[in-house]
Parts: sequence; C-alpha cells; structure tokens
Amino acid sequence: MRGRRLPIALLVLSAILGLVIFLARSDAALPAALWLDALREPSPDDFRQAVFGLAVAPRAAVALIAGAALGLGGALCQQALRNPLAEPSVLGVSAGAQLGLVFATLYAPGLLVFGAEIPALAGAALAVGFALLVAARRRAAPVAVTLGGLIFGLYCTSLTALVIIFHRDHLSDLLLWQSGALDQTGWSVAARLAARLACAAALASLLARSLSLLDLSDETARGAGLPVAAVRIMAFTLAAALAASVTAAVGVIGFVGLAAPHVAALMGARRLTPRLISSAAVGAVLLFTTDQILQATPGLGFVPTGAATTFLGAPLLLWLMRRLKSSGGGAAMADDVTRRRWSTGQLASALPMLAFVALCALFIVRSESGWQFAALAGDLAFDLRWPRVMGACAAGALAGLSGFVLQTLFRNPMASPEILGVAQGASVGLMTIAVVAPTAAGLVPPLAAAGGAAVALGLLALVSRGGAASPNHILLAGAALGAFLSGVATLLLMLSGPRAIALLNWMSGSTSLVTSTSALIALGAAVIALSLCVLAQRDLALLSLGDTTASAGGLPPQRTRALLFGLAAFAAGVSTMIVGPLSFIGLIAPRLARLAGFRADGAGAFATAVVGAALLTAADWIGRNVAYPWPLPAGLVSAFIGAPAALAMLVVHRSPRRFR
Repeated sequence: MRGRRLPIALLVLSAILGLVIFLARSDAALPAALWLDALREPSPDDFRQAVFGLAVAPRAAVALIAGAALGLGGALCQQALRNPLAEPSVLGVSAGAQLGLVFATLYAPGLLVFGAEIPALAGAALAVGFALLVAARRRAAPVAVTLGGLIFGLYCTSLTALVIIFHRDHLSDLLLWQSGALDQTGWSVAARLAARLACAAALASLLARSLSLLDLSDETARGAGLPVAAVRIMAFTLAAALAASVTAAVGVIGFVGLAAPHVAALMGARRLTPRLISSAAVGAVLLFTTDQILQATPGLGFVPTGAATTFLGAPLLLWLMRRLKSSGGGAAMADDVTRRRWSTGQLASALPMLAFVALCALFIVRSESGWQFAALAGDLAFDLRWPRVMGACAAGALAGLSGFVLQTLFRNPMASPEILGVAQGASVGLMTIAVVAPTAAGLVPPLAAAGGAAVALGLLALVSRGGAASPNHILLAGAALGAFLSGVATLLLMLSGPRAIALLNWMSGSTSLVTSTSALIALGAAVIALSLCVLAQRDLALLSLGDTTASAGGLPPQRTRALLFGLAAFAAGVSTMIVGPLSFIGLIAPRLARLAGFRADGAGAFATAVVGAALLTAADWIGRNVAYPWPLPAGLVSAFIGAPAALAMLVVHRSPRRFR
C-alpha cells in the first residue's frame, strides 16, 4: 500500500497543478464571471471572449481527451500483445498517419480541403492492416503483430524522412505537426475526439473480460474457450484507432501511451478494468498538465506539446521506477522461426556475401559520366571512399551485435540499441556541440557523441540499479530515457539553425563524417564485441531461458546481465559515435539471423554481425550512388533493404517456437 501512495500523490498534485495554472491563465485573460458566456456564444465585440471560448478552453479539452485516448490505447495494446513496450505509435500507427499526410501534402493536396484526418487515418489504417496481414498466418501471435507493425512503422518513418529531406521547403509546417501541436480554433476537434473516445471506452468495457484472459498463455486461454486471435486483433485495432484519431487531430504525441499504463500499474491497478481507467486518467493528466506548464513558461511557446510531454514526463517515470520495486521479469516471448544447426562451412559461406557487397561499394561508383569502376575515378576518391566502407561495415556489425545481445538478454524482439538510450545520448552530445561550438571540428564531435552515450548509460545504470532490475524494468527504463533524450535532441535541433539539416542527416545514419582513424577504431571494436559475444554464448543461452534456469546452471543472473548489458551499450555507443543512430540495423539484423534459423549462440552472433555489416554497407553504397549527386543517409536506405526482407521472412516462416 505504501508503494502506491507516491504515484497516486504525484498524479493528484499534477492534476491540481495543471488546473491551477489553467484557472490562473484563464482568469488573467478573461474574468471568470464571463467564462460561461464565452463558452455559450462568444461576443463578436469582445476579443477576449473569442480567444477563451474558441482557443483556450478547446485546447484544454483536447489535451484532456487526447491524453485519455492515448493512455487507454496504450493499455489495450500492451495487454493484447503482452509486451511492456507495445504502444500504437511505436507499432507504426503514427508513422503511417504521418506518411499519409506527407503524400497528401505533396501529391494530392485536394484531400486536405477536408482536413488532415482523411490522409492520416488512411496511412494509419495501412500500417495496422499490414501488421495484421503479416501475422495472419500465425493466428495473430503477439510477436508477429509486434514485429510486423514495428518494421512497417520504421519503413514508413524512413520514407517520410527521405521525402522531407528532398522537399523540406514545402513541408516545414509538417515538422511542427509531427511533434504534436494542440492549438485550436474551435470545438470541432474536441467534439470529434470525445465521441470517438466514448465509443472506444464502451467497446473496451465489452472486451475487458476476454482481454483479462490474455494474461494466461495462448494455449490456456484457448482451452478456456477464448478466441485468442480475434480478441487480440480487436483490441489492437481499437488501440490503433484511438492513436490514429489523436494523430490525425493534433499530430504525433508519443510517450503518453507508453508511460500511462505503467504509471497506472505503479498506482496499484493490477486488474485490467481498473488499469484501463487509470491509464486513461494518467494520460489525460500528463498531457493536460504538460501543456499548461508549457503555455505558462515564458520563452517556450515555440516548443510543440508532444515533444514537451516526453521531455517532462520521462523523468517522472524514471524517478518512479527508481524508487519503486519493479514487477518480475516477463515471460519469454514466443518466437516464430524454424531452427536448425549450422556447420562452420555454412557460416563461412556468409563471408563471401559480405566481401562481394564491400567490393561493390569500393570499386563500383557513379559520377557525372555514369557508372564506372573505381580505377577510373582516381586515387583521391578511393582514399575518401574506403574509410566510409570500412566504417559502415564495422558500425553495422556493432549495431547488429548490440541488438542481438539485447533481444536475447531481454527475451523481447522489440529490444534494440535505441532502447538503451545510448543512441539518443550520442545524438544529444553531438547536437550540444553544434549549438555551443558550431565551428568545432576534428575529434570534438565524435568525442561529444561518445560523452553523451556514456552519460546515458550512467543514467540508465542508476535507474536500473546497475542492471540488477528485471528485464522488463530495464527495457522500460531505457525506453523512457530514450524518449527523454529524444525530446532534448528535438529542442537542440530547433536551436541549431543552419546546421539542422546536416544534423538530421547524421541522425538518419550518415557515413559522411567517417575518417580512416574512426573506421579502424570501429573495426577493432567490432572484433572485440564479436569475440565477447562468442565467449558469452553460454551465459546468453542460460539467461534467455529465465533467471531461475540461469541460477540452476550456476550463473548469477543479475551480475551477468549487467555485464552483458554493458557489452550491448559498448557496441551501440561505438556504432552511434561512428555513423549516428542506426536503430533499424540493431532491430532487424538479429531478427534476420534468427529467422534464418540461427540460435542465440556464437553462430547466431557471427551471423548477426555479417548481416548487419552487409546491410549497412549496401545501404551506404546505394545511398551514395542511386540519387547522385545528392547522397541519401545510409540509415534510411537500410530500411528499404531490410524491411521488405524481414517482412517477407516473417510471412514465410510460421512455426511458433520459444524466443531464445
């Protein structure tokens, strides 16, 4: 009971704070005696009534309703998919909505006459439909829905980023929208969201009893007569519809749907129905109070509410997790691959594939006269090119190994390097230098990125008690820390001025800053990381079976997890320092190796390193040449290579096995 008092007290205080700020600001703008008149029918002769009745009050209502919708959607999604990191915006809904709006803005502006909702909802529906299509052959297994939505969402995000890079002059307003802007000019948005939230709440109440059975295994739930696939699809679709409605109305607002259900659980809402209600209440308070603080703070009017919510809410969640005991580690998630043993010869056969990709990247180039061999391009061009190829190869291997360790360690296919917050920390370090010392060059930017990654790792170690917490606790802490640092990076990006586009390219995974020295450092780090993964294969295998099994095998779970956690952070930090945050490589490279039949052992680590290296090297080569003379970031191009391959393999493989 004592553990519940702190989050409940904080929620109440936050609600009171937001309400007090709203009342004070509203009274200063318009006397309270005139509020009802302004809400009923604002006087056209009184500008203050029009502002209060058509802007101030509707914005507060939208913040409350949108926050409640996101909180409810996050709770439904996490319950349906049995994953503490599942949330509609993470699983491609917001990315699909954003992509739909981008394409409508550029190629079908007539659709925007009816507002942004139609193209945004169409994009979100496409993302949801694709995730369910991928999972259809597995009876909507949680891991299939999760991976399908996550991979397709990353694909949409990369495509949107590429379009923005090429059309940034025409899409400047979209950058504000995608960060969540709550400005209102009437009650139409609030009424529309309220009606949809009411319908969703009614449907959720009808599903609550069936959803509560999903706490059991799928086999047990089916034995009790529950149509597991149908219930999971309905709950996920309902959560996605809520998130899509909010995204279409006010833009992308992340973190609320992720954090609200966990804060509700910390408040003691263990049963599903109270957790759904509490999640909606937490989401409403979090978004409303953040928006009020933002409006009341001088000089922060330019900051979008979505970014500010992450910036202010993530530290609160981290602090709560630091003070309160975490729930036990989650059960191992279901995998969906067919496994077989691979001989040394078969593993070695993967090396020619990597060598072929590297040789193409080195010697086949494109210039003003078309495609040609590097021998015709001059020695200077080769001297500039080989560090990029080596750096891409090493960074891809490092990012893949980091994801391999994390996915095995936490038994979660959504785990990837950015979950640690290391990539975001490196981004913040680099952007800080760009704002404070824009003329800095040489080793200063890479050292700043490394320093930011080290600080992020230290913060995560503090929150997770040196890695001694449960896997779900560490994953959630990493997600909250990453969200917080992403909010800081967004603010710094706005302050970076003319360097914003260059930083955006680096954040998308650019190899343009790689030197011969940094490439050799990355190669050495990749060899060390791969060697350590091979040496630790027994520890990884035992931990992938759970702490109880690991202890029975003579392995101290907490200390070993902390060491392996440091290995993953080291690999992710060096990779980010070299070529920027490459979240897709860390997610997809171990997944492709796993879908190809490799286990969580030394062979799996080797295969993951080869896949990551080949994927990023090929992406860098394509990015440098396909749109010559305009280079494309390798991190974005890798999504176009890896996402279709991963989705195709998800469709082909269908035998469910344990994730290990």
